[in-house]
Amino acid sequence: MEITVDDLTREVPDGASLSQVLVLLGEPDTHFIVEINGSYIPKAKYESIKLSSGDRLEVIYPAFGG
Repeated sequence: MEITVDDLTREVPDGASLSQVLVLLGEPDTHFIVEINGSYIPKAKYESIKLSSGDRLEVIYPAFGG
């Protein structure tokens, strides 16, 4: 199925969880937040959230510093 990740179209397995997609994308398991279709997803739900064709995924790295 096709989803959009940070404005790029990606092909991922049907019924993939958010956690599985992050691994497929090579995202490190560190400091970032994820939105699906504009809604924040808490890290505790990454395994249980299943993506659907057409979903828009944003991986956001917070800026630190001053």
